[in-house]
Amino acid sequence: MLPFWRIKKLWWRTALMVGLLIGFGVRPSGYMGPVHDGSVLALLGYNYSLNFAFYVPLILFIGTTVLITDYWITALHSGLAHLVIERRSKAWLLGQMLLTTFLYTFLMLTTALVGTVVAIRVIYPTLPLASRLGMMFFLFDDPTIGLIVYILTHAAGYALMADFVLMIGLWIKRPFLFRASGLVISFTLYLGLGFVSSIPLTRQFFGHLYLPNLIDLQQQVGYGRYGMSTAPLTSFFFTVLLYAGLIIAGGWAWLKFGGEGHG
Repeated sequence: MLPFWRIKKLWWRTALMVGLLIGFGVRPSGYMGPVHDGSVLALLGYNYSLNFAFYVPLILFIGTTVLITDYWITALHSGLAHLVIERRSKAWLLGQMLLTTFLYTFLMLTTALVGTVVAIRVIYPTLPLASRLGMMFFLFDDPTIGLIVYILTHAAGYALMADFVLMIGLWIKRPFLFRASGLVISFTLYLGLGFVSSIPLTRQFFGHLYLPNLIDLQQQVGYGRYGMSTAPLTSFFFTVLLYAGLIIAGGWAWLKFGGEGHG
């Protein structure tokens, strides 16, 4: 695996990102604050939901391109990657970049979510874990199982999203444009699909590409034509397979047609 842990500046960026996520994650927001709901899960679900608090996903959308993926794209255009390609292969380098990006993003978001739960417990020690309102954000009646699934699906979804952005970034010739691509891609998959989802022949395909199916399963419920008719976890697995397929196809195309100018 590419030794991302040796990148000193990455640790500062990671600490800042995790700190921001935890800080926003424990923030009482309007009527969903802990005084009114009295639930750890409600506060966590509210502050990490696309439907209610867009600032946390916004930080994460930016983070998909300014954290670890930025180093790999910069390396491709600085010539450093050629040394790896000469010793290994272009396919090996691509596989390592995708694997490292996935694992790093998964671990970072898992840390942030677990840290948020711990911080809520410390700041609001009298809050119970679950309440009726809080469980609306989760997929299981058992609050412990619901919390575990919530953390794992969020972390895996964002990690796959980071790989998807990296795959597209392989085709962007200027690194400074790549740093804005995560935000553009995310908004396109979140807001832009509303303009094409009314086409009958492509509704199911674009519906599964709809971003909440990957990173915010709870928003599928009651979201009109954008939501899937299947169970949230079933849609999640279909969406994961679809995104994985697009990443593999895009990576294969880059290996065949990307050219030396791209690494």
